Amino acid sequence: MADNLTTPVADGSVLGTKDIGGVHLPKNVIVDQAGADAIGLVASDPAANSVLGRLKAIFDRLGDALSVTIASLPLPTGAATSAKQDDILTALAGPFPVTGDFYPETQPVSGTVGISGSVPVTGTFWQATQPVSAASLPLPAGAATATKQDAATAAIEALAPQGPAFAITPHASDPLEREIGAISIVTGGDITYRYPGEGGDRTITLPAGFFPLRASHIRDSSTASGLTGF
Repeated sequence: MADNLTTPVADGSVLGTKDIGGVHLPKNVIVDQAGADAIGLVASDPAANSVLGRLKAIFDRLGDALSVTIASLPLPTGAATSAKQDDILTALAGPFPVTGDFYPETQPVSGTVGISGSVPVTGTFWQATQPVSAASLPLPAGAATATKQDAATAAIEALAPQGPAFAITPHASDPLEREIGAISIVTGGDITYRYPGEGGDRTITLPAGFFPLRASHIRDSSTASGLTGF
């Protein structure tokens, strides 16, 4: 039968319809330029190049399990590769140098620090009584030292009795029978005397008693009496 019809359609021509619920609906067929069915038959194996055939091919592919290998995927631009991983691992192994200004564990504190509550204190503490070496103590200001002890010893020795005690008779010019280092006085008063080696006399006032006194002369102008030299 010819594909093309002219109108009016001749009597006796057959038109394709589909009876759906008592209503005849016309059948429509989409063909390509060559007249081949472009849609294809609804069957388990429609024509390969028809629309249904191509849809079945796509469905068959999607129905299978898809296996995707990450190794086959391309890396994005700038992605890291294993080329430098050894260097990174070496760097991460440390040690890591740290530079800068850091505060020591113990910080100096100046001023007044307020502490509230009870603070436990542990450690080694000094006993209440501390041993002190006198040799390490500083001398107070003006304290005597060994530097002048020889001179002090000589002065003390000079005051010691030079011989047996003897009665002193004061005289205007004559020296004593020997120099004395001490004198005993019965009645107090002035004593005019000359210190050994000096060119002039001295006068002192003493009460009754025993006194250290170095003298080579006792003058008769003295008012003290009962004098004994030592």
